[in-house]
Order: sequence, then structure tokens, then C-alpha cells
Amino acid sequence: LQVGSVPVINENDVLAVPDRRKLFSDNDSLAVLVATELKSDVLMLGSDVPGIFRGPPEPGQPPDVLPIVTRSTPLSFGAKSARGRGGMQAKVEAALSAIERGVSAVVIFSGFEPLGVLRILKGEPLGTLLLSEAEAKLEMKALRKAAALAAPAAKSPAPAPAPAPVQPTEPAGPDP
Repeated sequence: LQVGSVPVINENDVLAVPDRRKLFSDNDSLAVLVATELKSDVLMLGSDVPGIFRGPPEPGQPPDVLPIVTRSTPLSFGAKSARGRGGMQAKVEAALSAIERGVSAVVIFSGFEPLGVLRILKGEPLGTLLLSEAEAKLEMKALRKAAALAAPAAKSPAPAPAPAPVQPTEPAGPDP
């Protein structure tokens, strides 16, 4: 960490000792354990989907990704993916556990998103941001304030075009 590297730890590797399994059940709960022990401000959990969906998407329809989630956000989960062990419900529970244990924010985003981690670190709203209830209220208040500040600019008419500059003319008279 001191040299600017981010460790990637996988529960399928040497840490998956059966008697240690009580500490964590999948990569997400392991990430929470590491983040809370390191007193991390932010935890990013990659997924194969772009964030937490409002509900299972209808076939052929794009998913409705929730921008912000707290413990009180009502969620409905679909079937687990065949690729993972815990599914989105386990990922969300792990993320909310991290918030309750002192991590300020958790982002669930698609690991397939080009430069996703860098874009999140730069402040791009990518994926779903999980926050405590208090932090979510502050975030929503800031969003409303930004929208209110932007609204007058959006409503005001476009400025009239500047008049064309007057070109100097030569006085009329006989040619020499």
C-alpha cells in the first residue's frame, strides 16, 4: 500500500483453509474483512453486471441500475449466476456489512467496465454506491443542490447572438 499498489486477494487461493472458512464465505466477505482491518474509506466490489438492479430486468430490457443504496433500500434479487458462489444478494449483504463496520462507501460495479476502478476514483458515477443512511441523506442533499444550481442555467434563454461587427467603408467619391 505504501508504494501505491492495491492488493488483490482471492479466497480460492491459500486462504481457503477449511478451519478458517468461518471468517469469510466468499471473495466479497473476504474483501470486507480486509477493508475493515485496513480501515479503508472505500471498497470496490467488481461484478459481471453494472451494479445493483432495482429488480430483475425483463427479458430484452436494459437493467435499471440503482445509483445509491442503503440498508433501508427495498431490493429484489433474481437467480444467482452460475459463475459465482454468493450472487448479488450476498455481495450486497457483504457491502452493507462493510458500511456498518466503518467503511465509508462501497461501490458495486462491472469488472468488465473499461478503466472502471480509475473512473470511480476520479468521481465518475459508475455502478451502485452503498452508503450509511446518514451519508446517503448528505449525498442526496448535495445532488439536489447541484440540480437546483444547474436548473436556472438550463431555463434561461440562450444569449442573443452578438451583432456582426461593422466593417469600415471607404467614403464614396471619384476614383483617382
